[in-house]
Amino acid sequence: MDGSAEPGQVRELAARVGAGMAQSFDSVASIESTLTKVCAAQGVDDAIVLAFPTAVVVQTGGGEQSGVQVDTNFGGSLRYDQIAALYTYIKVLKSQHVDLGMANQELDNIANLSPRYPWFVRVLGYSLFAAGFSLILQPTLATVITCTLLGLLIGAIYLAKIPTLQLVLPVVVSFLVTAVVLLIAGRFGLEDPVRILVPLLVIFLPGAAITIGVIELASNQMVAGASRLVSGTVTLLLLAFGIFAATALLDVPPEVVQDIPVGTIGPWVMVIAIPIYLVGLMLLFCSPWKYFPWMLVILIVTYLGQLFGSVVFSAQLSGFFGALAMTPLALWFDSLPNGPSKLVTILPAFWMIVPGASGLMAIVGIGADQSRGSLDSVVVTVIAIALGILTGTALFNSLHKVQHYWAARRAGAPAS
Repeated sequence: MDGSAEPGQVRELAARVGAGMAQSFDSVASIESTLTKVCAAQGVDDAIVLAFPTAVVVQTGGGEQSGVQVDTNFGGSLRYDQIAALYTYIKVLKSQHVDLGMANQELDNIANLSPRYPWFVRVLGYSLFAAGFSLILQPTLATVITCTLLGLLIGAIYLAKIPTLQLVLPVVVSFLVTAVVLLIAGRFGLEDPVRILVPLLVIFLPGAAITIGVIELASNQMVAGASRLVSGTVTLLLLAFGIFAATALLDVPPEVVQDIPVGTIGPWVMVIAIPIYLVGLMLLFCSPWKYFPWMLVILIVTYLGQLFGSVVFSAQLSGFFGALAMTPLALWFDSLPNGPSKLVTILPAFWMIVPGASGLMAIVGIGADQSRGSLDSVVVTVIAIALGILTGTALFNSLHKVQHYWAARRAGAPAS
């Protein structure tokens, strides 16, 4: 190790990288594994890493040489362009020794990276995202138009980042969306208001947090898993409260806010729905356009996996096949030299599976004295998606080991 690269500097760098990974919605197991490799590549082989959803602890050395770095300075979530830049640089940090001063400067540049699109373009992205997601749900044409127009309003609120509203934003947005949608539905006779609500609220839903929490519990990461589940459940309840408040204020029976299909545009619409959905997300989160083909392939594969599971098995199990299809492919893309980060491709696909959306409507249904079957269905769906991700990861790792074994055999080297 270069004499200027002291263990304390490596600890600080690793903790900062871990904070960025946590802001990218990565799992604590992935954070711990990655930071251990980063420390080793920078000459510190005895690092012990402990990660939580809101804190990263890095310890090196023993006895009098022991040192600990704790990073809890987590900001908001990162945009896709920041995630892509961070994980591209992580590949460098894991593979070679770097100047730590320059490495910290690079992390500063990523953290301070300005959005590549102006505010109004990102608001338009939210509108396109809502329109595309609405098309995926096979609604009526009037519903799609309503989603597109209301997406401009909700997108403006979402991107405003008003500090005083952040803690209650789920309640404020769900109340506002529900009130406006119910008023429009009553005025113009829209019969499927829930298919307007879900596309507009889906970004606020904690589906990823809940599913990652289940994965972490299954991986024996009890503290991280339990905290994500609690946080996700509270967010769902806040969103549901906003819906309850709006229906009560307008004196609308809660059972009106139920998912009752009244018509479809046709299966052909998926040809344009997924690209519109993806373009909207890329504008909203400033994703690099060079990743568009990769992300589109992941979305199509995820949809086909879901469709297969729904047709052959059941809607509850469709999430398993969607997650199983997308995970190894996303991990393979991530392993390629110029491939996109797994999170850049998985997060858009994950919203298509959207366990949080069904969870929100299940809670509303229970409040309307409906059967608990909908909530039970959500539990099955979340577990199915988590198992799909775990199975897909195990499948990729197994195939990767087999590939490594045969590559070593062909090279005449002993396979490890």
